Amino acid sequence: PADALAYDASSLAAHAEPQLEWERGGLLLSARAPLRWTRYFGAGRSYLLYSPRLYLRYRHDYHWKFSLYGSLAREAGHALDLCPYVRRTDYRTLTSTAGLMPLRTTVSGQLYAEYKNTVQEFFATLTLTYSRGFHSTLAEQYVSADTLATVRRAQANSTDTWTLASSLSKGVFDWRLKVSLDLELTSHRGRQLIRTALPPEPATLQDFRYDCLTATPKLTWAPVPCLEAAYHATLAYSSTRLGGSSGLQPLTDLVQRLSLSVTLGRMEVRAGGEHYRNALGDGTHLSLLLADVSAVWRHDRWRVEAGVTNLFDRTLYAGTAYTAVQSRTDWLRIRPRELSVKVSFQF
Repeated sequence: PADALAYDASSLAAHAEPQLEWERGGLLLSARAPLRWTRYFGAGRSYLLYSPRLYLRYRHDYHWKFSLYGSLAREAGHALDLCPYVRRTDYRTLTSTAGLMPLRTTVSGQLYAEYKNTVQEFFATLTLTYSRGFHSTLAEQYVSADTLATVRRAQANSTDTWTLASSLSKGVFDWRLKVSLDLELTSHRGRQLIRTALPPEPATLQDFRYDCLTATPKLTWAPVPCLEAAYHATLAYSSTRLGGSSGLQPLTDLVQRLSLSVTLGRMEVRAGGEHYRNALGDGTHLSLLLADVSAVWRHDRWRVEAGVTNLFDRTLYAGTAYTAVQSRTDWLRIRPRELSVKVSFQF
């Protein structure tokens, strides 16, 4: 269009990454220091970014391994962040970066421990991660009936993130059984700008805390050569607290998957089911059960396959998700029940 605004997003960059690695016995030391310089011609600005990292690993014996990781990262956005114009990203979302480049400095560290015993088929890991970020900008948001507006403001702030993760796995060869459990606890703290009215009313600077606990059990069992069963579930509990006491409704989400495979001579039958139980933003829960069944018959060069997807003909589902400080509920339309038959011959 004749009234369209143009912006020069061209840039020139140069980078270097010196590194050093030293190993002796069970000890390994690795150091890297990436360095990057970028010049943005449209805005006439240059940025020097760096990210030194240090990794230390110690292997006590065959069973035990420990590692330590630390980094200091100076990062920036991209050329479009320096664009001074308001942009429409979809039919209801307006975005303005105000020509401000988001600069952030992140200090992070990680401790890791691992134990394995292949004879007993037992494996265990434990990971503790912490990061603290220092940011030069904040995103101010305003939500109305038909518009979501996001404006970047020059506001120094910081964020803290803790993550504790553990993994346990055990196999029983005689039973042809393998079970595992993954656990992860994440806590994130930061600040946000919330606008409830149009200017000249000021925006409100608000603290928030987001916590999420996830458990993922898995099981695979093949009691006889012709039968195999697998179970996989994910249970998540998340909560968001705003300011001193108020918070969004906690969410509890459960996803379960079960699959069976039976082989009888030339025929193989497969059945799978998925169960979803998600919390909605209004405190209610919604469940959904999906199932697929298929059978394959083989004879010489012939192969015949028949299957039914979405056996229970469920066509609508909803789920609510939190993105730290926002609640979003999506309604999903699912393909209806389908029957398929496929015949093939190999020449």
